[in-house]
Amino acid sequence: MSANRYTTNPLTGRTIRVGGSTFNQLVLEGYDYLDSGLVRRATAPPLPSVRESYLNVDTGRMVQFGTRTYYYLIQRAGYEIIEDYYLVPPRYAEIAQSNPSLLYIQDTEVRLGYLETAFNITAHRARWERLNPSYRQGVEEARQFTRQRRREAQREEQSRRLAELNIALCRECQMPVNLNELPESGLCEDCSKE
Repeated sequence: MSANRYTTNPLTGRTIRVGGSTFNQLVLEGYDYLDSGLVRRATAPPLPSVRESYLNVDTGRMVQFGTRTYYYLIQRAGYEIIEDYYLVPPRYAEIAQSNPSLLYIQDTEVRLGYLETAFNITAHRARWERLNPSYRQGVEEARQFTRQRRREAQREEQSRRLAELNIALCRECQMPVNLNELPESGLCEDCSKE
């Protein structure tokens, strides 16, 4: 065996050196080295139960449940688990919860870049709203005004179409009524009785 050859550890997915201590331990425990890869022997004892692991979004590495690293990240660093798989730093936790698709990106640097960009946009909006509270109120008033105008235009269009069909809507319950049978009050028979 050459000291410069490498293979993948089937248990962790990391690259290990052929002939190294980890490689030799795997061969002793139940693997054969065939075609430049480790293959589990049929006569090998069963694997211990797989421990739950999480992907650290910062480093791109897996963190085993119950390890010192896991407890440090959760208890001291304030990391949060999102979608039962991702360990997310506290600064990105809110963004990752509202937009988990950012976590699905495979490349760690690109993933962190997207999270940082989303964080900066959110922080900028919050800062802008804090410094300009009247702007937010003005935007909301403008939205309500346009919604109201749009509703009025839709009502007029619907009323015109219904008039062509000789139908009108009751003012109270909005049920269709024959235009010829609608009284001056604009209420249907059921609503006018009440």
